[in-house]
Amino acid sequence: MASTGGLVVRSATRADLPRITAVLGRAFQDDPFMAWLVPGAGRRRRQLPRFFALNARDEHFRLGSIEVAERDSVLQGAGLHAGEGPSLGAALPDDLILRLRLAMVAGSRTSEVLKGFELLEAARPADPHWYGRFVGADPDRTGRGVGARLLRSVVNHCDAKGLPLYFEISNHDPVGRYERIGCEVHGKVVLPNGPELITFWREPR
Repeated sequence: MASTGGLVVRSATRADLPRITAVLGRAFQDDPFMAWLVPGAGRRRRQLPRFFALNARDEHFRLGSIEVAERDSVLQGAGLHAGEGPSLGAALPDDLILRLRLAMVAGSRTSEVLKGFELLEAARPADPHWYGRFVGADPDRTGRGVGARLLRSVVNHCDAKGLPLYFEISNHDPVGRYERIGCEVHGKVVLPNGPELITFWREPR
């Protein structure tokens, strides 16, 4: 557990799940990737908490890690990380569960969305690394360093483990924010009928 300026970053428990999914749902409401995954602001408000709940429960608690940022016991942000083990697709017995999960949020666009996820998976380096999937702060808490603290916690973890860090962002995010902590642009992925994502890689220090 780390604290800076009253903001505490700690490992999440399953009891945190309702607050985590609510915060991440709000944090990613206007994200270009999520707008591609779940078109329509109203649908995203309904579906994103469910999407994050499924990912957290089925993948991140089992195979990766989840961190939360709190101030005065109020959850202000969260990070979901796939860890250094198998990718989501490889971790499942087959891709049926993944297809069903995507169908819940993508509906008739499941095939297109699945193709996008395959492109993202193909872009990941083969070398062992820590995969940062989703880091978000409650929109009501933006500008207070919540996202930066969660990202710094991941970086510290990777340095301690001697693991590179890999993640993607939507292209509207400022690249310099990540370059300042040692991340380098690794490549770009254009989703089918969707946005361009920038991928980052950071060697441990």
